[in-house]
Amino acid sequence: MRKFLFFILICLILIAGFLYFTKQLGYTRLIYFIPKDAIYILETDEPIKTWEKLSSSAVWKHLQSQATFAELTKSANSLDSLIKQNKEIFDLLGSRKVMVSAHLYKAKDYDFLFVADLQHAAVLTFLENYLGALPMQQYKYSRRTLSKFTIHELQDKASKETLHLAFVNNALIGSWKAKLVEDALTQFESPEIGKNPHFTAISEKVSERGIFRLYLQYAYLDEFMRCYMEEDNEYVQDLSETILYTGLDCNVIEDSLIQMKGYTNINDSVASYLQALAQAGKGRFSAFNVIPQRSAFSMSLGFSDFSKFFQQWKEVYQKDNPEKWAEYEADILKVESFLKISLEKNFFSWIGEEICFVQTQPKGLGRDSEIAVIITAQDIGEAKGNLDFISEQIRKRSPVKFREVEYGGFTIKYMAVKGFFRLFLGKFFEKLEKPYYTIIGEHVIFSNHPQTLKDIINDYNERKTLAKSERFDRFFEEFSSAGSIFIYCQTPVLQQTIRPLLQPTTWQAMQTNRNYIQCFDQIGFQLIGNGQIFETNLLSTFTNPVLYPEYFAKFYERNIQVVDSLIDIEAPLEIILSDLDIKKYTEKYANGKIKVEAEIKNGLKHGTYKEYYPNGEIKIKGEYYKDLQDGTWRYYDEKGKLTKKRRFKRGQELF
Repeated sequence: MRKFLFFILICLILIAGFLYFTKQLGYTRLIYFIPKDAIYILETDEPIKTWEKLSSSAVWKHLQSQATFAELTKSANSLDSLIKQNKEIFDLLGSRKVMVSAHLYKAKDYDFLFVADLQHAAVLTFLENYLGALPMQQYKYSRRTLSKFTIHELQDKASKETLHLAFVNNALIGSWKAKLVEDALTQFESPEIGKNPHFTAISEKVSERGIFRLYLQYAYLDEFMRCYMEEDNEYVQDLSETILYTGLDCNVIEDSLIQMKGYTNINDSVASYLQALAQAGKGRFSAFNVIPQRSAFSMSLGFSDFSKFFQQWKEVYQKDNPEKWAEYEADILKVESFLKISLEKNFFSWIGEEICFVQTQPKGLGRDSEIAVIITAQDIGEAKGNLDFISEQIRKRSPVKFREVEYGGFTIKYMAVKGFFRLFLGKFFEKLEKPYYTIIGEHVIFSNHPQTLKDIINDYNERKTLAKSERFDRFFEEFSSAGSIFIYCQTPVLQQTIRPLLQPTTWQAMQTNRNYIQCFDQIGFQLIGNGQIFETNLLSTFTNPVLYPEYFAKFYERNIQVVDSLIDIEAPLEIILSDLDIKKYTEKYANGKIKVEAEIKNGLKHGTYKEYYPNGEIKIKGEYYKDLQDGTWRYYDEKGKLTKKRRFKRGQELF
């Protein structure tokens, strides 16, 4: 921001000087100067008024108190004084379009390009009255040519940083990175973003009632996120491929709400959930009735009819990825044949208007985040009956040692099949590998661990769900109660759960500046499908941690519990759906040594089974016959000494 303020001061000179010597101007739309690799673009028609509103907001005042913003605060005060003392001049200069775009100029680093429309600027009077007041003696001026263009360069003698400027028709182009100005000049006669029909479709629909507009281009999102994340994230990569542009009209409401409304379009050449959701109608969001208030993140998929959504998804998938579709269809048929079930009849048929993925604050499992999938049922009785039928079919194939558990007035069950959700909900749900489940009201709740379900039941019984939070209720009133996607984040909780995804330096910076990240304590994002374009609503609340420390303190309260041994269910014989074709299963310890080796046939353990200690010594050795222990089993201590033998025949121990 220091650079941006300095850029404004320099522009006040050069705008006037340039127009004084120019008699006629051609006109070019500013978007034509924005290079094709823009990550995001900010646009305003009233830059001075926008600055005045932002700089007087509670959000800005809080951010100024941070040490990193000290220099910015000093510059901002100077600019505020300059604006107030010269209101007539700034009234002339302020009513013009300005665009600011962000670009990667090298690996893991980005900077900004500024483009201002000079039309209607004041001329000689401004130059005569104000030139002497600006500190040009601190800068070294030079210029160079690029093709038919002149690039003006102003180097700060102290810092050696150089501001690069160019004038083309009505536009002033500037950046602290020469490459960005050069890219703008090289491509403006054949602009890519400015004449992209997908960008135009969004920009023409965005309202201009806010203080500025924000455009996001997702094609470069994955590269941009590498600036902050330790490794590539497949979900970010999916967004880069699936979504094209978002355009948002931005406003600050009563100093406590930052709201952005607009539109998003998607890539119709890539098979995705979004394409199917765009055609599947709106779903009513109701999972908040069971989502705990300590949740870090939730994402709801909504549809007026799940079967219609699933049919749309299959059609998109079949059309755009015929090879993957054939593989997917074969896997479905294989599972149905193996378990003697119909996924469409026994699972899909009872799914209602919402499927929600939830990540909650660590509570009962120590430091690990707890995840759950909440499915709203059309008819909860039908859902219960079909789930019981699927479990019974699995039990016939895999005699799991399991008994139902009653807890807090609800029943916790286990569906002993690994990879079930990934099979039809995709990789976003792949972390849900071992589906324990319970039913609360109209919602079926699945999780990897029964302790997570215990915690959700506790929160529900104690009325600590989002639906019982007045703060969330006021927040959600700003959104439609039905839509295609709704994402909700509580930043103070989310920051505690994302450490594994971040570079160490990024994590340390987030910890140092915690009060300046968590002040945006609630963030909501909603998409409502309408063909290939989604109505888009992004909202954030602002709460000053310095003024309300007790509010933020509650997010750090931990209630670590010991897992109830009654619910720590042993289920070693689960079916692995993704492994129906493999011949051997291997599991390893964190140190890389083998933990389990098992021969597999039709997804069941069949043949030699070996289990090892972390030091590599054999622990158990035996044979399976269709997931049933068979023959002589040998057990060893950590030094490799045989401690006992047991004999089995088709799962029955022989005495």
